[in-house]
Amino acid sequence: VSQSRYVVAEVLHLELAAKQIGVWVVHPGFVETPATATNDFKMPALISAEEAAREIRLGLESSAFEIHFPKRFTWLMKSLRLLPDRWYFALIGRALGNAKAEQAYSP
Repeated sequence: VSQSRYVVAEVLHLELAAKQIGVWVVHPGFVETPATATNDFKMPALISAEEAAREIRLGLESSAFEIHFPKRFTWLMKSLRLLPDRWYFALIGRALGNAKAEQAYSP
């Protein structure tokens, strides 16, 4: 989710809570679907669609604003975003095997 959409979701969450309307942000990791079956790169912590649906249901039933899964993957990605952009994109480029992205952002 881009930062601007995230901020809009936060505002909607606060504004609509008084009307008992829920707003959540869902950050899924890689979910096994026909769409991801065409990916030609490694997908760490790949989970089934059933497991993703279960995680979303549990998140909607909780008081959490953010629903993210699988935790072992999404916590790592959230932590990496604390790095300066140049380092973050270089690491992600390397992890995806994208040499051009890695070189463009190498410190």
